[in-house]
Amino acid sequence: MSLHDRRDLTQAPRGAALDEAYCEAAFILREAQALGIRVRTDGSELLALMPVQVPRETRLWFETKLYEYKAKVIEVIQRDNAGGYREVDVAMALHTAPRKGGNA
Repeated sequence: MSLHDRRDLTQAPRGAALDEAYCEAAFILREAQALGIRVRTDGSELLALMPVQVPRETRLWFETKLYEYKAKVIEVIQRDNAGGYREVDVAMALHTAPRKGGNA
């Protein structure tokens, strides 16, 4: 999932009940987006790529919150990518596999 161009992270899918943890997870991802932090998942684990410019205290806050809301963060990312190409694989984040459309 590319967070840099997503503005709808706080919108739950139609028919889904909003809960507080889901909203917290969406907020965490939105704040990560604002700081240039990229969050990826393979469906069970999270990978956060943080720019060096992000202060240490901020990094620790994100690490703590991503761990605390791990299941919901994964759910938000997966719902956002449901039915389409999934750019959320940890393997893809770690390796330079070709992306959809031929972009590397």
